[in-house]
Amino acid sequence: MAYIRSDTIEEHPNENRQVTKNKLFRMAMEGKWEEVAKLFERDEWTQTAKITNSGDTALHIAISVGKEDNVRQLTESIWEPSRLRQVLEIQNDRGNTPLHSAASTGNVAMCQRITRVYPELAGFKNNNQETPLFMAALHGKKAAFFCLHYICQLVDVRGRFQYSRKNGDTILHCAIAGDYFDLAFQIIKLYPELASLINEEGLTPLHLLASNPSAFRSGSQLEGYDKIIYHSILVDQLEEDIPDSQPEGTDSPGDKKNLNSEKYRTFKDLLQLFWRMVPG
Repeated sequence: MAYIRSDTIEEHPNENRQVTKNKLFRMAMEGKWEEVAKLFERDEWTQTAKITNSGDTALHIAISVGKEDNVRQLTESIWEPSRLRQVLEIQNDRGNTPLHSAASTGNVAMCQRITRVYPELAGFKNNNQETPLFMAALHGKKAAFFCLHYICQLVDVRGRFQYSRKNGDTILHCAIAGDYFDLAFQIIKLYPELASLINEEGLTPLHLLASNPSAFRSGSQLEGYDKIIYHSILVDQLEEDIPDSQPEGTDSPGDKKNLNSEKYRTFKDLLQLFWRMVPG
């Protein structure tokens, strides 16, 4: 992601603050995170300073870069727990918190580090009403999705509003639209109630699946029930891998090539249930 410094995000009567923000931006762009951490310790206000034209803080940038050591340096430079929570809940102009950024990049370690300090942050929504869990699904980050699903269960961040955004798209809509079919399979297992929900365009997740040529090996547009059966055949390399506890690390590729018959039947039944829910 390209960041552009803004000299006017926050007008302040003290010009020295703008000079410091410019310096902070340059250090972040040059990867001088030790210096950023020292600045955090010396000038507390820099911890929440928005230093890009999109309202990102230095912590937002560090997370987007994807180096956990950088994020650790910054968070450990903020000693007071209540202050760290304030820094972690800062939202940029899109309404994204640092946890939204970590979820979007799929960095499980960062998601864990942030939610250990502030688990309720998993329920924060951005301007599109998207939670960090939603962002993980939107970008097909399965390991981060499971991590945040676990956190949501712990803090009881439950309910339909956590799984849909402003236009009515659910996490299942987005997983299918992004061709993340293995993640969509896991979402169906976790949240079967999402199968029948429609977005503002009146579309269920199945509508998206049935109209997506990439879901079919031939790329053709099949008609009616045939396309659902066709897709059932193509998912024989998916396996249910919902973890029992919070996951560690990143996604690991499965080494099984076929579902056992029970899981195959379960997924096929879910697809058939999908089809019965579609009106007309």
